[in-house]
Amino acid sequence: MAKKATPLERASRMLDLVPFLHSHQGISVDELAAEFKIERKELLQDLQALWMCGENKFDYMELDFESDYVFIRNADTLKAIRSLATTERIALILGLTLIEADLSDEDIRAEVTTLRNKLGVNLESQVSATPLISSADISLINEAISGRSMLEFSYYSPSNDSKTSRRVDPLYCKVEHGIQYMVAHCHSSGAQRTFRLDRISNLTILEERAKKSEAISDEKPHLDVTVKLHKDLRRNRESLGGSVIQKQDSLQVKIFSEYWLLRTVFSGLGGIELIEPEDLRESIHKRAMEVRALYR
Repeated sequence: MAKKATPLERASRMLDLVPFLHSHQGISVDELAAEFKIERKELLQDLQALWMCGENKFDYMELDFESDYVFIRNADTLKAIRSLATTERIALILGLTLIEADLSDEDIRAEVTTLRNKLGVNLESQVSATPLISSADISLINEAISGRSMLEFSYYSPSNDSKTSRRVDPLYCKVEHGIQYMVAHCHSSGAQRTFRLDRISNLTILEERAKKSEAISDEKPHLDVTVKLHKDLRRNRESLGGSVIQKQDSLQVKIFSEYWLLRTVFSGLGGIELIEPEDLRESIHKRAMEVRALYR
């Protein structure tokens, strides 16, 4: 059974019906229903409603469909094709901008640019789009993987809020939950690491050949910790990330950085208490006392 249209969807469809009928005089009811992907009964209800519409209450549209073929007259004020809403225009502009960045054919690029400019009239100050990962960087990574070359780049780590210089042997790329990653052997850490591509900058292919060519387990070393929330429950739970397991009145969290946990506990302003492990609890308590001493 087809899903019944909402009042807003029905109003939008009826606005589209008038210009369509104006340019398709004499179309059959069944063809019209198929064109708008609705049941015949629903279409007849729309036509009955349109029959009572017009520029004013003294000038209704002349709509004839009793013969099973639809004719419409006296609809000049409503025959214009419905324009795109602002949100629809913005979505199209963003999509075209991202497509344009990867086009190599100059003729197609020019057509996309023309269409984007027409859609963007009076919206220039409201919308702009820049790919998080440039096509040039992705091409360099793929070239390094296929050519077994080393890569050098700057990498931003949100857990430390810092940038570090990395030299890696790239192994392969992957996508998880819509995010692009590169798995590589990192010479700085001497181990395999996974890098988010949108946190990479200043990417360069080196002349040196990659030494590692085979991937090992992609499982990151982690630590399970137990915490208790005392206030701002929703905000503090969200700050702990996605790997949270409820255990009665406490939470078990999988972490990959002790420094990240320290910053998260501090940002909770007393709302997050680390229960286990004990040594990490003592370390956070010691750091808290050191910070507190600075304010005396």
